[in-house]
Amino acid sequence: MSESSRREDKKDTGGTGEQPQLHRDAGRRLQQELSNLFPIPDEAATQYAGNVPKLSAQVDEQVLRKLSVSDLIGACPVITTATDSAGLTAVDELARQKGFLLANPGAVRTLNGALLEGRLIRACDPENRLGWSEGAPHGYRARFVSRPEELPLGQPGLSVSWRAEEPQDEACHLLLRPRCLVVGLGCHPGAPVSEILGLIASVFAEHGLSQASIACLTSTTRRQNEPGLAQAARALQVPFICVEHDTLCSVQVPNPSPHVKKHLGVDGICEASAMIQAGQGKLLVTKTKGRNTTLAVALAK
Repeated sequence: MSESSRREDKKDTGGTGEQPQLHRDAGRRLQQELSNLFPIPDEAATQYAGNVPKLSAQVDEQVLRKLSVSDLIGACPVITTATDSAGLTAVDELARQKGFLLANPGAVRTLNGALLEGRLIRACDPENRLGWSEGAPHGYRARFVSRPEELPLGQPGLSVSWRAEEPQDEACHLLLRPRCLVVGLGCHPGAPVSEILGLIASVFAEHGLSQASIACLTSTTRRQNEPGLAQAARALQVPFICVEHDTLCSVQVPNPSPHVKKHLGVDGICEASAMIQAGQGKLLVTKTKGRNTTLAVALAK
């Protein structure tokens, strides 16, 4: 390095010359690591003249995972979005914090764009599951409507619903699915998972409920080792939570069963377990019988 270059280094770094040296060392380590991962044939080496080779677009993801650039240069990787930079919480992050599912993720871009521009976002959340009744989050300009049909087409809108409905405007109206439906189940020993899942699907379709809003499956502890119930929960990607059997006695169910009372000592399984797990929430679907399974659905508060 020439004397003038050294002077420039010292000038740029407050006279120490240490920072450019760190950059050069990091660059050499990165070049060496890339060379190890993607060796260049000897005959092609002169073509690159000591530069880091270009990475092929066909390099598979597994190979790229071996390389952590941040480790090589001693940096802390940070992913920053436009909403982060503006000090705002993106709508999809708010949904994640609440445990909501996005029915149409493509509308997130419209909502976040409106948030960044300070535009009005109309929201339909009749049960206040977003918790905005006393004020929307920082930076949000929200106006509430009573029904999803009142969200104007072509304008940013947000609705929260456990019903089996679709947004009127897929690109502009974001539909959030709260996890608030508790499915109570009773069954004969050995009830197959196919029957359990079939009953859930048919009941939800009949009553206009979204399976994406299922919070959990629940039953009595007397059925906690039933493989069909556990398999159904795994298939739906929700927890299987059992209620202590004796606790079921404290619940008055709308459809008590003399048969269940005689053999299990309680008035019912599916309705009682659903109501308890939903925090004494409202029964949306009372006991429905399948061949070997009974089902009820409660709305968690």
